[in-house]
Amino acid sequence: MDADKSGLLVWEKRVPILTNRYMLWDIFRLFAATGVIMNLLLDAMTLFEEVWSFFTLSLIGLGIVFTIFILVTIVVFRNHFDLTFILGPEGPFSAVDNRTRRLNRLALLAGGLGGSLSATGSSLLAMSQEEVGIEWKEVRKITVDEKRLVLSVHNSWRTVFRLYCLPGNYAQALEYVKRYIPADRIVYRSRIAGLPP
Repeated sequence: MDADKSGLLVWEKRVPILTNRYMLWDIFRLFAATGVIMNLLLDAMTLFEEVWSFFTLSLIGLGIVFTIFILVTIVVFRNHFDLTFILGPEGPFSAVDNRTRRLNRLALLAGGLGGSLSATGSSLLAMSQEEVGIEWKEVRKITVDEKRLVLSVHNSWRTVFRLYCLPGNYAQALEYVKRYIPADRIVYRSRIAGLPP
């Protein structure tokens, strides 16, 4: 967990999915945005004549996809991701483990063989997020949740990803971030952290 000779701070952590308020918040935003976009596209195609019908259809569709998501999260991923986090001179970085990569490729294959565009698209989206990083110069804000040992990395318009620290490296990770991010862009309050458990 200590910074090695190359100046990297590297650690691994098993991160829960359905019992993690940050994951739940990100999942909620994803499903909400998908529903709004899907509904607007359907409404625009009918010149907004069937708004309530498509709204109902969108809710049913999202409900089905959400149910499948929960089942896959519990059965396949066992409600966790094993992630590797790296802080380096270029910026923060995270990556999923090999098991998750294999599962993403298996889902892509199954979706392709089954002719399911939604499964194929979801798998491609998951594969695109297997490795996420950002250069320090692109980081606009770091939100700190000291209680849960989470550092949220933001660019100019969104949360790019979160660094889930260990009790033994949280202080070191925060000090590492302070080398590259000015103190006025490190925020010690989080809207999500303040929600009840």
